[in-house]
Amino acid sequence: MSDEQRWTDKIDKEILEWVLNNSDSIETITPRMLIKIIDIKQNEPDRWKEMSNIKFGV
Repeated sequence: MSDEQRWTDKIDKEILEWVLNNSDSIETITPRMLIKIIDIKQNEPDRWKEMSNIKFGV
């Protein structure tokens, strides 16, 4: 399996908590959205929640 297929291994507790806490504000929770949050967190580890809020309209 390639790294792209193993994206589920990269979802950590913080990302799941953010998604669950904001599930009422998020229109749809999709695998693509989770992958994007993983990317945001990897690129901006200090501001990923703020950036995810902006990206997904939370």
